[in-house]
Amino acid sequence: MESCGYLKFTDDNMKSNFLQSLSTMRKNRLFCDVVLLVENTEIHAHRNVLACVSPQLMELFSTDTGTLNGGPTAASDAKLPCYRLNGQITKHGLMYLVEYAYTGSLEVPDEMIRDVYLAAWQLKIDSVVKECARHLVSELEPDICIETRSLPGIERNRRFVQEVDAYIAKNFHLVSETAGFLQLPCVLIEVLYQTRQEMSLVAECSLGRLVIDWIRRQMTDEDISVSSLLERSHMLYLALDNSLQDCADLPPGQESESDLVQDYKRLVLKCPSNKKHRKALKTPGRPRM
Repeated sequence: MESCGYLKFTDDNMKSNFLQSLSTMRKNRLFCDVVLLVENTEIHAHRNVLACVSPQLMELFSTDTGTLNGGPTAASDAKLPCYRLNGQITKHGLMYLVEYAYTGSLEVPDEMIRDVYLAAWQLKIDSVVKECARHLVSELEPDICIETRSLPGIERNRRFVQEVDAYIAKNFHLVSETAGFLQLPCVLIEVLYQTRQEMSLVAECSLGRLVIDWIRRQMTDEDISVSSLLERSHMLYLALDNSLQDCADLPPGQESESDLVQDYKRLVLKCPSNKKHRKALKTPGRPRM
C-alpha cells in the first residue's frame, strides 16, 4: 500500500529547552568532557558547545597539545582533558563567555566589559567582540578613551575607530590630563630654525602636523619601529620647502651645522638602532637666511 502523506512537526520550544538543558548539565557537571583552567579557576564544560562559538577553541580541541598558549594540563578531575588559557583571558571574562555559549545572551556590568572583550578577541568570538566594542564606544569618557582606543582588534572596525578618534579630538583638553594619556609612549623631538623670526612665523598646529608626518614616514618609508624612535631624542631642521629633516642627515658644511648639531650627530652614531642601514634622505634646501 502506497503512502499518501507524511507527518511534519516542529517543536518551537526545542531550541530554548535544549540550551537550558545544556546549561543545567554544565552547572551540575553532568557529561562535561573538558576543563578550562584560567588563573586558579576550573570551568567544566562540553567541548562541542564551546567549539560552536569559538573557532579558537575549536582549533585547540582538535589538536593534541593545544595552540592557545598551552595544552592539556592537570585538573582536579584527572579523567577530563584540561586546557590552560593564558594571554589576556581573565577568570571573569571567560566565565561570561562560557555562559554566553550556553544561553546565547550576555549580561555584563560596565566594569567587566573590557575583560569580556579581551577574552572574546583572543577566542575569536566575533559577535561578542563587536558588541563589547560598540558598548565601550557608546560609553566613552575622558579617563577611559585612550584605553578603549588601544584595545587589540578595534582597528578592524573603521566606524568604531573614527568615533573614538573624534571623541578624543573634541575632548583633547580633558583627555590630555588623564593618566592613560600621560602614560603613552613619548617621542622627544626638538625642531631647529635658522632665526628667531622664522620660529615666530610658524604656527604650532602646522608644525605639529609636520612632526606627525615625519614620524609616520619613519615608520613606513624607513621601517623604523616605535621602540627605536623612543630610544633617543630627535633633532629636526625645518628646511626651505617646509619639510622636516633629521639633523643627523644634514650634509657637512651646512650653515645650520652648529656645535649643537655636531654633538647630536655623534649621539646618533652611538645609538644601537643606527647600526642598521639608513635610507638616504633628500638633501635639504639651503637654510633660510
